[in-house]
Amino acid sequence: MKLSLHSICIERKYPLLEAIRRAAELGYQGYEIDIGDFGDTGLGLHWPEEFTADHVAAAAEAARGAGIEISSLCLGVLWRFYPTSPDPSVRATAVEIIQQSASLAALAGAKVILLPIGQPESLTPNQARDQLVEVLKECAPAAEAADVFLAVENVGQALARTADDLADIVSRVASPSCQVYYDVGNGAAQGADPAADVRKLGPLIKMLHVKDFAAAEGGRKTVVIGEGAVDWPSVLEAAREVGYEGYLTLEVPSTADTADDVVVRSRDALRRFGF
Repeated sequence: MKLSLHSICIERKYPLLEAIRRAAELGYQGYEIDIGDFGDTGLGLHWPEEFTADHVAAAAEAARGAGIEISSLCLGVLWRFYPTSPDPSVRATAVEIIQQSASLAALAGAKVILLPIGQPESLTPNQARDQLVEVLKECAPAAEAADVFLAVENVGQALARTADDLADIVSRVASPSCQVYYDVGNGAAQGADPAADVRKLGPLIKMLHVKDFAAAEGGRKTVVIGEGAVDWPSVLEAAREVGYEGYLTLEVPSTADTADDVVVRSRDALRRFGF
């Protein structure tokens, strides 16, 4: 297994290309670029104007120069354009974004495209899951042609909350390009046993998000690895049991003041837990 950083961990301190180089200096072997349209956040590549071959190639070159990989692209923009939307025009935009991401991921040398999937309030989980399956069937040929994977994440929405939900989606899409991006912190926060989920999903897992969570007033908060409720030794053992050899991608938000500290403490905690 190897370590990767998501944009949210470090880019409030360093711009993208510098963040990639800094990730390598801090002992990470990969970098996950967020593709978003959340206004002036300064994270990742802004869709649509920065989601271009030139910008992606520049990120890939920065990674090569630093001796690490672009491990994955995270399509955060899908939080605006739900693939599950009841509006056909919104779904069409989602399809266009996902299909475009396949060729750009290949250009970056990234094998995995993270799909965070929202669920419209007007749909039941089954209805939303049906919509998602149809969209992924439409997008799968582009991913297959580019030799990349579309990986559905358990972001907390009911349509893809459990390991069984994720496995059902993958089986119904029935393409080798459609797999799972399992988020350990999200699973634990939703009451699941992440180690059991990892064992159940096994070879369907193309990448793992790692973050911890702790109880907070009014709910829960994401915290540095080892400072929350996740049983990390069990999770890492389960990953080894199923033969997982991919990235553990850190996704712990930071500020400009805390970025380096969050990244280093999480890295060191994973090492203590047997990474």
